[in-house]
Amino acid sequence: MGDRDFYDILTDVANDVYREEAIEKLGRVLGFQPGKIQSYIMTNMRYGEVTNRGTLQMLRDWHMKAGRTGERSLLRQKLIEAGLRKVADDHLCDAGSSQAQAQTTAQVATSFIVTDRQIMKLSRILPSDKYSDLAVALGFSLNESSAIKTNHQMNNKAATEEILRTWKTEEGGRIDQLDRALVEARCGGLIEQYKQ
Repeated sequence: MGDRDFYDILTDVANDVYREEAIEKLGRVLGFQPGKIQSYIMTNMRYGEVTNRGTLQMLRDWHMKAGRTGERSLLRQKLIEAGLRKVADDHLCDAGSSQAQAQTTAQVATSFIVTDRQIMKLSRILPSDKYSDLAVALGFSLNESSAIKTNHQMNNKAATEEILRTWKTEEGGRIDQLDRALVEARCGGLIEQYKQ
C-alpha cells in the first residue's frame, strides 16, 4: 500500500471532518497551533463555498511532519484521540494489523483505563456548574448533556456518572483523555483527587 492509497484515505477523512470544532480538536491533537488551525478552517470557507481543502492540507502537512512509518495506525490513533472514532473506523479499519494492534495495546497499557471507582469518585466531586463543560470536552453536545441531566431529574452526580460511563463505552475510557477533558473544562484540580 503506497502513498497514493494513503492520500486517498486523507481525502476521505477530510471529507468526513467538516465541523469546525472537530477540525479544531483534530488540529490540536496533530500538534498544530491555534492560528494555523484557524488558517486551515478559513481555507475551507474560501470563495463563498465550504470545501475540505483546508482540512486536507492540515492532514497532508501533518503527514509530512510525522513521516511514513506506521502512518495508518498513527492517523487512526490521532483521530480517536480527537473524538473521531467513527471516522477512524470508517477509513482506517485495516490499520488493525498485528503491528498496529501491538502499538495500540502498548499505548493503552501505558495510559490506563478509567475504573468504575474513579468514575464514581469524579461524579461525586465534580462541581455542578462544571457538568456541561466536562460533557462538551468529552464530545457530547449541549443538548445531549442537558437531556441526560433531565433524565436524572437534575441530579448532577447521576448525570455525570452516566456521561462518564457512556464516554468510556464509546471512546475507550483512557485516563489521559479524561485528564485532558478535565483541563479543557477548567477542572484540572480534580485530576489528582479522582485518582486517590
